[in-house]
Amino acid sequence: MNLSEAFLNAENRHIMKNNLHFYSTNLFKFSNMSDQEKNPYQLFTKTILLNWKSQHVTYIKVEELTSINNITMYELIPDSELLDGDQETLYPIESEDILDMLLPNPKIRFLVHNVYLADDEE
Repeated sequence: MNLSEAFLNAENRHIMKNNLHFYSTNLFKFSNMSDQEKNPYQLFTKTILLNWKSQHVTYIKVEELTSINNITMYELIPDSELLDGDQETLYPIESEDILDMLLPNPKIRFLVHNVYLADDEE
């Protein structure tokens, strides 16, 4: 791992740690979660991307979820080839756009629902 990768990994961990509290307290507003329920979303990470590649995912759908405190949140959905509306886009998993989603951005968060990570935990 080179220095820039180490910095990105450390920065992603820092952002994830700082934002998990934000997500757990604010994300429930649009998903009707109670304070006791666990937040079903995780930040998109290189590990998730590598797991999806190993599972032969070919496309990722990006769907806008909501905006909270000037932060727009998008859900990433693996191998969904159907677009349901104007707020969705399909990207090949090998595209540079997907790699850009791993970079920290103060105005945008790319999230993955736990249902799309179930195979990663087995």
